Amino acid sequence: MTMKLLIEPLDVMLFRDGRAYNAGEDHVASSVFPPPASVIQGVLRTSYLVQNDVDLTKYANGSETSTNEAIGNPGDEEVPFRIRGPFVARLNGDNCELLFPWPADLAVINSSAECVFASPTKKFGDKPTCSLPEGLLPIVYPEDVFGDSKFALSSTSLTEYLLRSKVPVEAGIERGVVVKSDPRVGLGLRSGVKTAQEGLLYSVSFSSLSPKHGIVVEIEDLSLNTSGLIRIGGEGRAAAYSQRDWATSAEPEGIREKVKESGKFTLYFATPALFQTKQGLWSWKPDDWTIAGLPCNAKLVGFACAGYSDYGGWNLVAKYPRPTKRCVNAGSVYFFDCGGKLEESEINKLFEQRWFQAMPGKYQNLGIGITLIGAWDYV
Repeated sequence: MTMKLLIEPLDVMLFRDGRAYNAGEDHVASSVFPPPASVIQGVLRTSYLVQNDVDLTKYANGSETSTNEAIGNPGDEEVPFRIRGPFVARLNGDNCELLFPWPADLAVINSSAECVFASPTKKFGDKPTCSLPEGLLPIVYPEDVFGDSKFALSSTSLTEYLLRSKVPVEAGIERGVVVKSDPRVGLGLRSGVKTAQEGLLYSVSFSSLSPKHGIVVEIEDLSLNTSGLIRIGGEGRAAAYSQRDWATSAEPEGIREKVKESGKFTLYFATPALFQTKQGLWSWKPDDWTIAGLPCNAKLVGFACAGYSDYGGWNLVAKYPRPTKRCVNAGSVYFFDCGGKLEESEINKLFEQRWFQAMPGKYQNLGIGITLIGAWDYV
């Protein structure tokens, strides 16, 4: 069973990153947006427990077998159901239009009516002397420009981006149009007497979602009510959710043929990605890309990074922070060159496994590392 849900906050929201916030040591906390997948899975699991009136004591000790099978065990990071998202959406009546993170290889030039694409270049040779990891080429713009970035692209504009077509500057959506920062100041209180505790003045920057915007997520193999109220994020702020249909990003017409003929493609990450090496370390790429359905001759030649974030959370069962992991931010782009035309079977496998699908691995069911495929060429 698949459900598509729209979450509409009724208050400000607080979504912390993976770094711990210790009273008395830190005094400023900020919110990240959109929320991490760990927040969404927690909301969904809690909703399931409430809606099915589950005995929490039995669930905690594992005697609620059906519940444990449906949502996993308390404290688990992995879940048996599947999440796709979360994504930010622009609302227009009953329609939800997905807004995708701004690609790291796309720049806005004030003097130009169109955005400019960056791509790997061979103008410095196949093995340029630089600080890049071995095998990677510099990412450059076709001309000497200094560009700016935006917050998001609409689904329509993303299609043009993936085809390497013209993306107008006005297609870029500013962060302030979607979400604003709402700072609050507070005082730490002494337990019992409820008076101010010296040295515990703090500031928290909440996220305030703009009107006609929401958070959408697709869930599979989890049965919930079609609508209801939930608590989401830090301080358990209220939000309403409802079942709402929204279109996933459609495969652009002609993209398969373009990639097949050129033998070159990009992987654009619509959600943050976690890559773990065979040694157990967190990295900016996997040890082997073929497990993700890429052709065996696909060579990574460039990487446009949208930055990294700390991914963690709070373990409610153990009552301590989860181990922090480094994730590659959404909007990052990986450039691959297969050295020639692709076979029909290769292109079909590539799109089947990588078009709007999460990267395989431990966190696949959480929607970590959802990718889209684009075309590109050397500058």
